[in-house]
Order: sequence, then C-alpha cells, then structure tokens
Amino acid sequence: LGRRIEIHTDYNGVGKLQYIFGQRGIEPINSIYTDSVTFELLIPLETVDGLEKEITEATAGRADFQKGDSLYFVDKE
Repeated sequence: LGRRIEIHTDYNGVGKLQYIFGQRGIEPINSIYTDSVTFELLIPLETVDGLEKEITEATAGRADFQKGDSLYFVDKE
C-alpha cells in the first residue's frame, strides 16, 4: 500500500529534493518543469510522514507537500 505524493518547489529546492530521492531510492514517476517544479511520487505508506519531515527541513518549508490517494503499487525492489 502506498500513497501518491506531489511536491511543488522552486528551482532552488530541486537539487535538495533530488538528493533526498536518491538517498531513499525514490524515483519520481513524473517531473514537471514550468515556472516552478512538481515531482510526482508513489511511495510506501509507512514512509510518507518521514519523507514529508525531511523535505520540510531540507527546503526550510518552501516545498509544498501534497498527499494524494492511497493505492496499491508494485515496488521494483
């Protein structure tokens, strides 16, 4: 069981988020670059709160973390 997450940030936060994703083995399912950046993720339900806290700390609260629907997905590992 996982959750769909959208993270919105400015371009200053992109490197920090990509570093966190790499450390946690998270591969975004979509990245949208406009005047800001949106990453779409599917992550295990039990990791949502920890990831939200880590992203908030790394971006000094400048990233918007939106929790979407819960759903079942296949983890590649």
